[in-house]
Amino acid sequence: MVKKTGLSLFGLLVAVLLGLAGCGGGGGTPVSAFTVTPLAGANGSISPATAVTVNQGGATSFTVTPNSGYAIASVTGCGGTLSGDTYTTGAINADCSVSATFSLLSYTVTPLAGANGSISPATAQTIGYNGTTSFTVTPAAGYAISSVTGCGGSLSGNTYTTGAITGNCTVTAAFASATGTANFTW
Repeated sequence: MVKKTGLSLFGLLVAVLLGLAGCGGGGGTPVSAFTVTPLAGANGSISPATAVTVNQGGATSFTVTPNSGYAIASVTGCGGTLSGDTYTTGAINADCSVSATFSLLSYTVTPLAGANGSISPATAQTIGYNGTTSFTVTPAAGYAISSVTGCGGSLSGNTYTTGAITGNCTVTAAFASATGTANFTW
């Protein structure tokens, strides 16, 4: 007959708990995990858009995407690098954030006036994506505006206004003699 004592049950319980404690992978230091939080400024996005948990010493990547008409201006944080549209963090050893900012694309609108007139401003204009600009077209004495073309614009009087700018383009003004020839029949 086995005698049951409180001490034996206590000893058995201690032995079981000590045995279970040793099953955790050799009793080494547990791996720490940190949070990497993505932050996207206006006019673009970062994916994944929610915080990512990364084990200590690990790295993670994000895809950075500008909206139409915008470009990636900068991506910073967590000791990372940008290659194309992919930002990869450095080794993560603390909670950190990855921040992406975006800038409006800009294009050059170049004015070009033919002989016998001018276009003002006469220098190239830098215009933001989907923006417009206007030029004043002035013929020389004895000449008239023959045509103004380029950049999807339209002429109203002597003012040429471009369409929405989505790439580099040129506005060209041409002029013709204002004195016409009359044909008479006798």
